[in-house]
Amino acid sequence: MLQRIRGEIPQLHPPRLPATSSSTRALTRIVNLADYIKEQDPKKVGINESETWAFGDGLSASFKASLVKALGPEYSKRLVSAENLCVGWLETRSPRELSIHRHICGIAHDIIGEFFSNRIIVPDITTTEEVVWWIRQKYTDLGVETWFQPSVSIQRSKKEAAKYPDKNTVIRRGDLLHCDIGIVYLGLCTDTQQNAYVCKIGEEDAPKGLKEALRLGNRLQDIVMAEHKFGRAGNEVLKSSLQKAKAEGLNPSVYCHPLGIHGHAAGFVVGLWNRQDGVPVRGDYPLYYNTCYAIEMNNIYEVPEWDGQSVRMGLEEGGVYTKKDGCKFIDGRQTKLFIIK
Repeated sequence: MLQRIRGEIPQLHPPRLPATSSSTRALTRIVNLADYIKEQDPKKVGINESETWAFGDGLSASFKASLVKALGPEYSKRLVSAENLCVGWLETRSPRELSIHRHICGIAHDIIGEFFSNRIIVPDITTTEEVVWWIRQKYTDLGVETWFQPSVSIQRSKKEAAKYPDKNTVIRRGDLLHCDIGIVYLGLCTDTQQNAYVCKIGEEDAPKGLKEALRLGNRLQDIVMAEHKFGRAGNEVLKSSLQKAKAEGLNPSVYCHPLGIHGHAAGFVVGLWNRQDGVPVRGDYPLYYNTCYAIEMNNIYEVPEWDGQSVRMGLEEGGVYTKKDGCKFIDGRQTKLFIIK
């Protein structure tokens, strides 16, 4: 029956169009572009090519060769890298994007506040891997994406660590926890690091030494953000920030990066974790208004309650630089440790 029905329906065939390959169409566009350039007769022609920025290096070798051929020797000499235009366009946020970014950073903060609690973490039972996969499930439930695998790590006093020689990932009482998460929502990225303390039996708060470690981390944030000034190069901000922090007795490491459409985005760079003496070339790029950053750093502090053991207080928050307000946090920062009992 089905065959008979099909046999009664006229078989329609679309008209055959001349075959044109994607390369042929691209070549036609390049020739048209070359004609337009010759008509406008500009002094310089910016192209998507860069030895420094991957964000401004999207022109393939074959397309450039075709463009050079179409332009001819006279106009080909005018081709220059448009890397600064590419980077500037990618790093600049509109007022609407800045408002949206605050909402997105707020979502990231809410997620952290939820998993750094007794609702998710049961001391001596829950593992760091279980928290990580709870985070991934939360992303899925909320309909947000991630640009890197979230992490939860443990710092533990040597005295407490001696009780657990297997070095497993179970979260124990007395642990200092650290997280690093980054979500992508509405086309913008976040990058956040915060910390929590797991109380021992009978404790109601973290030891004073761990709270002091966070306070000094906040002080380092203040120093770095105050050095963000229009037109200054990232290497200059890195150098002055480290000098001032060390003069106050801090033991800092600073590695702020642009934040926006990409997680490690285009724009102003202040150090890398392994380049505290400055970042070649990219570190010379200047700071501009209406740009966003992951204000990322850590400070090492010797905690008295842990017999002088060094603790790394890693902090990272979204920041925005504007003409009106200078460098500010997009949605605030952590000034108190999360407490898990």
